[in-house]
Amino acid sequence: MLSCLEPEQQQLFIQTMAASLDLATIRKYRGRTVKALLCKGEGNNGKDTLREAVRLLFGEIGMSDATIGDFKAYDNGRKFDIAKLEGTRINWSSENSSFDELDRIESLKKAITGESLDMERKGVDSHTMNLSTVFLFNVNEAPNLKAGLEAIQSRWAVLNFDKTYKINADPRKGELEADSRFRYDPYFIKEQVCPALLNKC
Repeated sequence: MLSCLEPEQQQLFIQTMAASLDLATIRKYRGRTVKALLCKGEGNNGKDTLREAVRLLFGEIGMSDATIGDFKAYDNGRKFDIAKLEGTRINWSSENSSFDELDRIESLKKAITGESLDMERKGVDSHTMNLSTVFLFNVNEAPNLKAGLEAIQSRWAVLNFDKTYKINADPRKGELEADSRFRYDPYFIKEQVCPALLNKC
């Protein structure tokens, strides 16, 4: 399953997943080494399969799906949309547009580095939440980050899903042989894929 990424990027993905198990301790000793990941690629490239395996590992409570747009809305005063982040270890949003000013979304920058944000739910008083969450966002194109290089590198990394899964794959074209069990057999994912992924973490 991880063959959709090059070895160096496989390592980055695994390290990020492992950090989510105790992000507070990682931050305590290593600071901002855990970055938000932009998962870049189009088509049948393995992103959704990896996301589903992570969802099964962490469950509905441990994983959220706040989008880049939700953070942009928060900055504009609509705070309800990111309330789903409270208590989650991983936020992995499957659909995101490439915003030209991603580096200017202040609430997203705070969330990535673990700073506090106000949480609001309808009919409930606002309170502060301190996030201990790692962030992944699926994108078709890498957003244009206009901030200084150091600020970008301290928060973001890109995972390139450049390979394509298909039947009768041609490795010379960057293709990988598709296995329908990854898409249509939840039991296979839960019983064989998830334990192997957890073991790597």
